[in-house]
Amino acid sequence: MIGTHEQAHAEGRLDFAEREVVLRANLDEVDADGCVWASMRFLLNGPRHPRVGELVFLIDGARGGSMASVVELNGWLARARLLPEQPQV
Repeated sequence: MIGTHEQAHAEGRLDFAEREVVLRANLDEVDADGCVWASMRFLLNGPRHPRVGELVFLIDGARGGSMASVVELNGWLARARLLPEQPQV
């Protein structure tokens, strides 16, 4: 069975040229819903921000990272739900 990360990549949903796909997050701040808020970068002519429902990779310098799905946007912040079938790396 193909995992969510491999499936997303195979389906082309992680388009690095089109949109921002890696967000910095503190994985110690995951809430009871399995979500964490992550800041999006301010890029004038760079890739667009992720949209609700798109996959992102959350990276935490202290704990590695995890795939997540964006569930909410608020200004320069994205709320993303960690995918339960993806172990943190």
